[in-house]
Amino acid sequence: GLILIDLRDIILPLIKSHQDPIHSGGGHSPKDRIVCFGLEDPVYILGQSGRLEQVFQNLIDNALSFAPEGTQVIVNVDHSSERVKITVDDFGPGIPENRLEQVFERFYSERPVKESFGMHSGLGLSIAKQIIDAHGGIISAENRRDKGGILLGERFIVRLRGADKE
Repeated sequence: GLILIDLRDIILPLIKSHQDPIHSGGGHSPKDRIVCFGLEDPVYILGQSGRLEQVFQNLIDNALSFAPEGTQVIVNVDHSSERVKITVDDFGPGIPENRLEQVFERFYSERPVKESFGMHSGLGLSIAKQIIDAHGGIISAENRRDKGGILLGERFIVRLRGADKE
């Protein structure tokens, strides 16, 4: 069954696990690797925490694997009325435009080796999609661009229904 979950209990520990000094490489302090906005207050949803944890673990690992050294992964939680929108942004190479729909297909990662996008992520993203679908949510991917149309990186978006504390 679905239970009332505070997203902070899922997302913050995942971020914290990447702040462990063991993970740090080079001169950058690892605690800056992932920044998070929007979780200052509780954000409630109905769901299965173990499954949702898998989704966000996957999206964060995915973003970290594409994020160039010294850049940040940005997790943003936007909670308005009944909807909760979680975005995971990175400054990686982006997703080929013709692949934006395909990244959630099951064996998308079996592709020519020269295309490095998502080599590690094909299966994880399809599982993430199944889990979000089962929660009545939507998961999507897009490329982030600046006003001039220059590619900044990629964004994964998870939309879920919010829940009341009552």
